[in-house]
Amino acid sequence: MSDENLSTLQPVRAGLLADDTAPPGSTTALLASRCEACDLVAFPKREHCERCGGDVEPIALSTRATLIAHTEVIHPPPDAKVEVPYGVGLVRFPEGISILGLLDDALRQEVTVGIEVETFSHEAFEGGLTYGYRRAGAD
Repeated sequence: MSDENLSTLQPVRAGLLADDTAPPGSTTALLASRCEACDLVAFPKREHCERCGGDVEPIALSTRATLIAHTEVIHPPPDAKVEVPYGVGLVRFPEGISILGLLDDALRQEVTVGIEVETFSHEAFEGGLTYGYRRAGAD
């Protein structure tokens, strides 16, 4: 990918990735928040705790997690930008939070519940940068 193409990439939502400038394919952390009062971890990052209203601190989640569920999307939702078919997985992070995300094509072809995955910067559609999951160590 050229530097010109990188400059046209825009995060689908600011603050999802710990590094919004990470080129597609790079292992990257997701940006979450942890409540200073009750320790609730929330993604995406919040301004205040959704459980107790307490102050939160931003945290970068671990880049590795465990796949706990998956499915294949074959019919696009209205106004979808991601082309079908695509895989979606629910992963459990060591910080105690589970997050839904896109699966890369290689993982989608040989997906197994319980495997270790890593988060990566993913161009889900032309110009749209988000996160995805791939088999750990696949980069």
